[in-house]
Amino acid sequence: AAEVVRRALAQRGTGVYELGGGARFDAPNVVDALGNRFPGHVDCTGLVAYAGAYRRIWENATAIIDDAVGAQRRFAVVPRGTPVRAGDLLVTRTHAGVIVEVLPGFTRGGPGWWRQLRVAQSAGQSYGRMPEAVEDARGSVRVTNAYRWRKAGYFVRMLHVTD
Repeated sequence: AAEVVRRALAQRGTGVYELGGGARFDAPNVVDALGNRFPGHVDCTGLVAYAGAYRRIWENATAIIDDAVGAQRRFAVVPRGTPVRAGDLLVTRTHAGVIVEVLPGFTRGGPGWWRQLRVAQSAGQSYGRMPEAVEDARGSVRVTNAYRWRKAGYFVRMLHVTD
């Protein structure tokens, strides 16, 4: 899990958002040309695949959820009562991010829970439209709180990732 966080944070401030963008996990960075349909670009699930060091076969966040609640080939929903940890994912049907830090006081579903998580994500112009606490001023890959996921979404764990 620490390696997932390290890989996600190493991409901060890079790239331009493009749906379908993102380099292969063994590339030097997420916007590299290696396996990237749009070199210099990345999307949310491209960042997740790169950080998780797996071959991206699902093209969108919906497929991650479908696997997590269904076949569980690569992902599983983090059950209630199981602690959410850095290296887990936050996923809606349209967006995904990597939890890079769970702050003290985090209570799943508690008041303002989204303020207690730091999430690396790749998004485009929506950064200007969302009242998230954005820590980075440039690039598609930025670290924010979890405001975007406050009303909907799943906590998801990559099955190949251990503590």
